[in-house]
Amino acid sequence: MDMDGEAQDLGNDYSRSVEMGTFAHRYVLPCNPMRRLASAPQPVERAVRASRVRVGMTREQVTTALGYPIADETPNQDGRVWKYWRSRSERFDVVFNAQGRVAAVRSDDPALRARVTAR
Repeated sequence: MDMDGEAQDLGNDYSRSVEMGTFAHRYVLPCNPMRRLASAPQPVERAVRASRVRVGMTREQVTTALGYPIADETPNQDGRVWKYWRSRSERFDVVFNAQGRVAAVRSDDPALRARVTAR
């Protein structure tokens, strides 16, 4: 695919259960998500720019900050828990409340939780 006249490759290494067209629509967006982020509260904007999660963020803000969770581990994007891997040995969960906002970030590793959570 071309973007601004430059060839781009898009690979799906970790969510193979998602059809490639659906996967591509997740990452090839019609407009820059950072424009929408400009209207968010400053702490949320700072968290997204730092690739961190903050309590109160929306699902859209989380995907802008971290990308989508691996589909095989989080098959339902409307579910309350999204599972992420920061590395092969570092896993954490983003937990959403009934309103679809981040309620908590869970990890057995407090240092990892601190690295992925904005204050």
